[in-house]
Amino acid sequence: MDAPTLSSASQQIAPPLFLGLSVLGLAVARSDLKHRRIPNDYLLGGLLYATAIFIFFTVPGGWKLTAQALGFALLGMLMGMGLMAPALIYRQVAAGDVKFMMVIGYFLGPFGAIFALLNAALIGGLWALWIAARSGGLGNVWRNLRFMGRSLWLSGFSRVGWDLSSAGALRMPYGVALALGAWLVIAWQLGRHPAVRGALGLG
Repeated sequence: MDAPTLSSASQQIAPPLFLGLSVLGLAVARSDLKHRRIPNDYLLGGLLYATAIFIFFTVPGGWKLTAQALGFALLGMLMGMGLMAPALIYRQVAAGDVKFMMVIGYFLGPFGAIFALLNAALIGGLWALWIAARSGGLGNVWRNLRFMGRSLWLSGFSRVGWDLSSAGALRMPYGVALALGAWLVIAWQLGRHPAVRGALGLG
C-alpha cells in the first residue's frame, strides 16, 4: 500500500477546511461592514481550526505528512502577507485586512492565496468605482479606471489600487472583498472535488 501523500490527503482536508473558511469569511465580512474592524479573535480562531483540521487528517499518514501540510499552509500565509504588504505600505488597506489575507493563505495555500487576492482586487476595484461614482461623479470614475489599470499593470496583476483622495475609498471595508475573493476560490475548488463532481453527475 502506497504511503499517503499531501495531494491525496487534500481530498479529505478540503471540505472541512472550506467550510471553516466560509464561516470565518462571513463573520469577518459582517464585522467589517458593521464596525469597520476585523477582530483578531476571529482570525486566531480560524488559524486554530485550520491547524486542527490539518493535524487530524494527516497524522494517521505520519508526522512527515503533517509537517508538509503545515508547511504548505505557512507558505500560503507568507504569500498572503507578501502580496498585501505593498497595499499596506501605501495605506490602501488596513492591518486587519493584511492579517485576514494571511489567514486566507493559511487555509488555501500559496496558489489559493494568489487567486483569492486577484478576485478580491477586482471586486474591491469595482466597489471603489461605485463609491467614486456616488461621491465624485463620472470624472472621478474615469480617473479611478485609469488608476486601477495602472496599478494592476505595475503590480504584475497582483492588486488593484484606487484613488485614495476619495473619502469613500478610505472607508471601504476591504475585508468583505477578501471574503468574497476566498469564496470564489472555494467554489472553484469544490467544483473540481471528486465527491462534488460525482454528486452532480459529472464523473
